[in-house]
Amino acid sequence: MGSVRSTRELPAPFDLDVVEPSVQAASRMELALPATRETVTRIQETAERFLAGELGRIGSIDVLADALIALQEATSNVVRHAYRNGANRGTILVRAEVTTGLLRFTILDEGPAYDPEGIPPPDFDHPRDGGYGLHLMRMTMSKVACSRRSGRNVLVMEKALSGEASDGGA
Repeated sequence: MGSVRSTRELPAPFDLDVVEPSVQAASRMELALPATRETVTRIQETAERFLAGELGRIGSIDVLADALIALQEATSNVVRHAYRNGANRGTILVRAEVTTGLLRFTILDEGPAYDPEGIPPPDFDHPRDGGYGLHLMRMTMSKVACSRRSGRNVLVMEKALSGEASDGGA
């Protein structure tokens, strides 16, 4: 089993396993950072390094670009909407897990509850502000689900992986 990588210990009130249990991951990255525009860049850079290594190792590097687009949109939405561009700045927690056949992101924030199902798909014939990030997440990932647990928004995005470097033997 691969190593667990973490930038720092998550504070108890933000323990992701309490809110969204981890998959049995071969490798995992976790970040708990202030939700700022600069943080979005740091999350992207850290995730890109982690995922390039892990996805390359298992022969699924082809999903890297799509995964990073979805992650950037999700974390940008937290900064922009959950914490209203600076008001009541909170924490964003990001977990990336790579296991056999699956890449999973879990993003947690303490912003107001929202219903992504209530956001209509973008009308490209009549552009408006908003809705494009969620659309990109849905288009680049296999599954996008949002819930509210323990007073927090929990966004889970999954991408099915193929091209495993080995078939497990036998």
